[in-house]
Amino acid sequence: MLVRMASTPSRTKEKEIMMGKTRKVLAIVRGRQTSSILRIISAMACLSLISSALVACASPLTMTVTSPADGATLTGSSGSVKVTGTVSDTNAVVRVNGIFADHAYGSFSQTIQLTSGTNVVTIVATAGKSTVTKQVTVTYSPPAK
Repeated sequence: MLVRMASTPSRTKEKEIMMGKTRKVLAIVRGRQTSSILRIISAMACLSLISSALVACASPLTMTVTSPADGATLTGSSGSVKVTGTVSDTNAVVRVNGIFADHAYGSFSQTIQLTSGTNVVTIVATAGKSTVTKQVTVTYSPPAK
């Protein structure tokens, strides 16, 4: 990044930022407060560039399903299972079989109903433009009547 200030004969100062081959004129100002205004503009431009770089360098979205284990066989009279896990982005939206999961500080949980036999549980986490999908297969064996 290159920040440049140019003075013209008419006491106008132009502030521009060069980033790669892109040139952006931030302001053209006149008068006594020119230096102060340009310092503020420069600080704002640098913050904007830094925040853009942080977003670009952010880690990819990841998700871990901690329960139930893939391939598990579950028994019980309720026929439900609590799906739990973590996501790397605390702002991610998590759905378990299409149902919004409870989510706090990167951890999620959602209780779902199972049917007798093999059940495929689909967990989808979305944060911004990133989406991660995991599937867990569990077998439910209801108690004999």
